[in-house]
Amino acid sequence: MKNFEKRLFDTLVNQYNFYIKEIENEHLKWVAKLKIDNGELAVGVVDKTYKDLEIAVEEGFFIRVIYGSYDGEPLKQGDIYFSPEEKRVVAAWNNETPFIQMIDSIYKKTSRDSEDKNSTITFGLIAINVIVFLISAYFSKSIVNIDYSVLYIMGAKFNYAILNYGEYWRLITSAFLHGGIVHIAVNMYSLYYAGNQVSRIYGNKKYLLMYLLSAVGASTLSMVNSQSLSVGASGAIFGLLGAIAAFAFKERSRIGKGYLTNLISVIATNLVIGFMLPNIDNLGHLGGLIVGVLLGFALYKNQTRK
Repeated sequence: MKNFEKRLFDTLVNQYNFYIKEIENEHLKWVAKLKIDNGELAVGVVDKTYKDLEIAVEEGFFIRVIYGSYDGEPLKQGDIYFSPEEKRVVAAWNNETPFIQMIDSIYKKTSRDSEDKNSTITFGLIAINVIVFLISAYFSKSIVNIDYSVLYIMGAKFNYAILNYGEYWRLITSAFLHGGIVHIAVNMYSLYYAGNQVSRIYGNKKYLLMYLLSAVGASTLSMVNSQSLSVGASGAIFGLLGAIAAFAFKERSRIGKGYLTNLISVIATNLVIGFMLPNIDNLGHLGGLIVGVLLGFALYKNQTRK
């Protein structure tokens, strides 16, 4: 039961913004809690022997995940039976509660194979960016500042070349180029954080589609305001953040508004910082964000139990 409890709590904390709290109860030491609009939601794992256990919850309710077989006994509000033999939920007080899917999926989501699969696209994109950067650094003879002529030859966004010579491929190739070691380091860290989340939420195919279309959207809007040469993956990354925001909005009743609020704060802070610093392609960031939000709303389907 301890292994199951750990997996469940890890999922609730890492993916749904719960926090763990120790309580004073002889048969239940820890619960996962989440602040919701009308109070708080608490989740605890109990052995079937203590299936009637109650804890005080501030103007909310207690999800009692009962570890053991279900023998047809009456279900009270908040009761969810998890079978250790079948490794799935076998009974619940409400068959439409999203906690059924959340609990059923924890073994899949925490398996090594699933983690590797979710990270494949992210590591692939990071590898491409790093390889392209090393090539540009080699020809520039510097990793600190990449030569503008090298960036132009390798596909930087440059309005004149796009509009006069039809080099529209620059709208996407520019997203794989970076101006220096700090530039690519910051972007790849952000890509790792946002990319793996998008992969878990939407799947790898939609993730890759969002990344590439957000990059194109970023370059396209950038052309409106900036005639100068522009490079970087940040527009595509803003698109990924926009897709996560769309998911958080559509699932706000299930995961709480706090997650969405924190995410919007992060996005807004980065946009504001961009407008305060020189040589930042702010419209590019905004273009990627808009495309990501639109794709997120279009491609994400709310998860409900059939």
